[in-house]
Amino acid sequence: MAATVMGQVRAAARGAALISSDASAVMAALDRVVRDLDALWPASMPLGSNRARPGLAFGGELFVTMLYGIVDPDSGEVSLASAGHPLPALLFGHEARSQGARRATFVGMQVGPPLGIGGERPVHRLRLGVGDMLLAFTDGLIERRGEALDRGEQRLLEAIDALPPGSPRTVAQRVMDSMMTGYGQEDDCAVLAVGRSPDGHRRAAIVVPPMPESVKAARDWARQYLDDWGVTEPDQHTIVTGISELITNAVLHAGTESHLTIDLDSGVLAVTVADSGNRGEPLLTGADAMAVRGRGLSLVRAIADSFGAHRTSAGTTVWFEIAVELRTARL
Repeated sequence: MAATVMGQVRAAARGAALISSDASAVMAALDRVVRDLDALWPASMPLGSNRARPGLAFGGELFVTMLYGIVDPDSGEVSLASAGHPLPALLFGHEARSQGARRATFVGMQVGPPLGIGGERPVHRLRLGVGDMLLAFTDGLIERRGEALDRGEQRLLEAIDALPPGSPRTVAQRVMDSMMTGYGQEDDCAVLAVGRSPDGHRRAAIVVPPMPESVKAARDWARQYLDDWGVTEPDQHTIVTGISELITNAVLHAGTESHLTIDLDSGVLAVTVADSGNRGEPLLTGADAMAVRGRGLSLVRAIADSFGAHRTSAGTTVWFEIAVELRTARL
């Protein structure tokens, strides 16, 4: 039930954001949506369900928390508003820390009432410097049964303090891993990290057809960019090996075209391969001698500094990151 409600609220949020970029206006529109969902819920039940009967609703107790943000990628300006949602964390980059800033702190902003209740949600504005990062999360990351909320917040700051530098994706993955280790997951948990890259950030992307010959074509394409960007030969070999395994995996098991993206940011090269296939979860085992897919992904995880794989209804995304050395400028 909760997942269905959240899906409807997300769809409404996209529609409201197309009409107005003002956080207050978006949340006011969503207030009405959430209140209406309480009364309309029985109509959304499947026909014949014994739960679909008149009067079955949330009894006026439906509410939704939300953090709404608008980011200007050029200036780093961020506008945030919270409807009963946990405060996001702000991670400072090297420049800010060299001036005495700590690794991370929670954004000092006012929190308004949840959606469906009504009220004001003041807009808070901040600016991300180069290397800074904003980390938003659901309460499942910090809440534990029998533990005060401020203890969960303190554990999150301690986990962030212990993190090595990394991309937003790596930071999000490592925060999740750190916060779940030893505590388990008692509620749904999501983490979103947004960072501001330096001017030297480089990115290239290509669509790869689901054909065996695409593997070599993807390798050659990647090598050209890596060489142009000044990535050293040993690192090129490692990266291209990983790309070869991921594209082979997509060709053999997804049966759809895949999107290959490479990003170079502050000495970290990130590779992402996303397909739209629906043939099951990514495998990470090489127990079967014929498990080419599992062995390939296990190899990528072994050679990478960071690795992740996840599946949604839209397909599977697998990524890895490697810290690289760059050649000095050619004369």
